[in-house]
Amino acid sequence: MKKEFLIIICILICFNLSIAAAQNPPHRICCRAVYRAGAALGAAASLSAFFDNQDTTILANLDSAAFWIEASNAFCQSTPPVWANWEDLAQSLDYIAYHLKEYDSERELEKARSEAAFKLKKYYFDFGKILLYRNYVGTLTYPSTCSEKYFKLGFALKYAHISFGYAVSDTSDASKRATAHDEGIEYLERALRILNELPSAVPVWGKCVELWHPSLIKADIEDMLSKEYDYSYLKNTTEQLYEKANDAFDGVPSLDIGRCPGTDRVLTEKGHRLIKSAKQE
Repeated sequence: MKKEFLIIICILICFNLSIAAAQNPPHRICCRAVYRAGAALGAAASLSAFFDNQDTTILANLDSAAFWIEASNAFCQSTPPVWANWEDLAQSLDYIAYHLKEYDSERELEKARSEAAFKLKKYYFDFGKILLYRNYVGTLTYPSTCSEKYFKLGFALKYAHISFGYAVSDTSDASKRATAHDEGIEYLERALRILNELPSAVPVWGKCVELWHPSLIKADIEDMLSKEYDYSYLKNTTEQLYEKANDAFDGVPSLDIGRCPGTDRVLTEKGHRLIKSAKQE
């Protein structure tokens, strides 16, 4: 009898979770918010790794990442919410920013940049891993999710773009330029792996946006990785691919790619505030 009672309770909990999800669909900005959070972190990571005079831009990207992480939590599915610990994640970014602003010597600043690059590249995995913890059909599972792939794709493309940007700079450090190029290629390879994995990712709501369509960005990445292109071409093309993926969350009718699933309704005062700010990002 006790066992049957527990089974009934479990069924009711699962049923209620499904109903809660049905009553709280994600806002359509969800996909782009997760993608942009990854992109801002990727930009900050690459800038920290290679540039000596872009601290203001690094700080701006850390602020942007914190914003998009909060927006993802507000607008994505609620069972459970994306980045439920978003305030802790934002605090970890504030800690990095603090050390880039408060230093007593150039040597301390160089150390802060190096540590920022190390931590932010680690967040590619750490912040992405959090997106695997989804309550899917009432059961806690750890599948590959659309959100995880969006986050990592944004990070990878933006890291590659910024790295190629350093590779074409007029700095006299040829070794560092070569390293920037090699890391740009590494993150392009990551982006391609993500696109290949995305079709099998678990959609917590609706379905994944078909960013893996060959004619969107995949074929171009394959081409860039198969040939020797000059650094300027890699920089400019990677930026274009990042923007094409970003725009694809609104759908690409010519490729039969649907927009990010969800609703256009904004139900809370906080939601309206975030939507207004998102339009300015």
